[in-house]
Amino acid sequence: MATLIQELGGVDEVQIFDAAGLVSGEVEHGSFRDYVEMATSSNCEISVMRAPASGEIELPADADADRILLLLRGACTVEGPSGTRPLTVRQGVLLPTGVACRFTNAGIEPLVFFALRTESGGNRPGYVPNVPSGVLVKVPEAEISAQGLQPHVFIYALDRETIGISAWRIGELDFASILRMNCEYERAGDDLMVNLPERLVRWLQLRDLAESDYRIVPSAEHTYVRVDIRPFVRREVSARPVTP
Repeated sequence: MATLIQELGGVDEVQIFDAAGLVSGEVEHGSFRDYVEMATSSNCEISVMRAPASGEIELPADADADRILLLLRGACTVEGPSGTRPLTVRQGVLLPTGVACRFTNAGIEPLVFFALRTESGGNRPGYVPNVPSGVLVKVPEAEISAQGLQPHVFIYALDRETIGISAWRIGELDFASILRMNCEYERAGDDLMVNLPERLVRWLQLRDLAESDYRIVPSAEHTYVRVDIRPFVRREVSARPVTP
């Protein structure tokens, strides 16, 4: 449990919690509950979660909070909206608001997670949820489908004039992007009509895009494209009234 330390001259309390036994592996199976609350505040909750050998931890969608889990002991698989992936010690998972997930123990020792639950972005001023905006970009399916498609695509804000779009997460774009989100699309013949997220549209100050407002720049591997929106930017600038 946490120890509360009142800051001098302040109102907030600093909570010190001891995770040394968990990190070092000294805490043995059965010596703590499946869920242990370590520290709480009005905005977040720090806890420990565990599952025995062959056990599972199922986290339903939380409409009010984001969750971060760091695996301290064991090995497991993670099943989420995009499929199932392995997770090993010192790897973590970020579960955004509204996303469900299941962890299945893949080893013979118990799973031990360090878990942080934070108040959802929906309660923060200026937050824009990841919802479709209705602003569409037409992308040739063949230019991003070399490794297949998923029910959603990934969008990357690379700069004020460039958007990246891929069928799977691309490390090169991850490192270069200011913001990454997933978004919806619909097929239209040989093309995908990608519905840009509202958050990205507001940030780039986009409106309905005509095909002449952007240029698709494919990658050599046909796994992603860059969308150059400089034609839109030039059109917007030229439409502004001239100030005498």
